[in-house]
Amino acid sequence: MCGERKSGSAAPLFAGGMFVGVGIGEAFEHADTVPKRYIAYVWSGTALLVGGFAGMVASGIPLRRRKFDRDWLRQAHYATPRRVQWDVARSRVVF
Repeated sequence: MCGERKSGSAAPLFAGGMFVGVGIGEAFEHADTVPKRYIAYVWSGTALLVGGFAGMVASGIPLRRRKFDRDWLRQAHYATPRRVQWDVARSRVVF
């Protein structure tokens, strides 16, 4: 885990997909009279899908920033040594 925070937004996204899938599948099976519970499945699943997606986007933005900062610091620390050159105008070593 290395101290990284995990997002719990994938669970509502997955559950919402399941609700929508069951609701739509059963609604097509009972095309003549759709019971209200299947319509409720579709709407509650849609709410979970939207909430899970928004949570994943909202948690992904800071995660991307933290990883960028971490990689930038790692690159600065483990950078390849640069060539040492002699600056003739100032009579000193330049890195």
